[in-house]
Amino acid sequence: MTWSPIDRIDQALLSLEFAIKLMNYVALGKINKEDLDCGTLVHLPGGNLSFGKSTFHTYDDLIHASENLYSQALAASAVAMETALQGAGIPNNPNDRSDRGRVRSLVYMIRSAFAHDLQVPTWEVRGPYAQKMPVRFGRHDFYIDMKTLDGQPLSLEHFGGPVVFWDLMHEVRAWICEASGL
Repeated sequence: MTWSPIDRIDQALLSLEFAIKLMNYVALGKINKEDLDCGTLVHLPGGNLSFGKSTFHTYDDLIHASENLYSQALAASAVAMETALQGAGIPNNPNDRSDRGRVRSLVYMIRSAFAHDLQVPTWEVRGPYAQKMPVRFGRHDFYIDMKTLDGQPLSLEHFGGPVVFWDLMHEVRAWICEASGL
């Protein structure tokens, strides 16, 4: 299956929304551990998978699993944004000081942090990316000093938090639509 740049972003948005909703439901205690954590047999074309009962020993195990799924969805979203931008012919240039150039560099740096370690994404800021940059898009206007982040575990709070990441994905989607004439 070949996905267009927009398809990549849309699927990443769906996965991220699902992970956020699941994490929220688990955190609020809206998922019954016993209903979820029962013996399960999954029939697949190449064979069956069987999952035993009580894999998650405590409710905290469900919380940690949902947080891990959220982190993996963030990683997949970062990769999807970078791949979609490349696929739409929007190159990355860390020397582009325009608002879009800075947004493009930020997407690349986020993707790079996840690419090196999905479990503990870490900023790796080198060369022309080691810059202080104001970032503006949509309703967001913030300043990020990439040089000081080098070697630190990535935190969404470094650039405004989960809402900014969500809006960044929508900004990238709109940019790709514009570039593609959609």
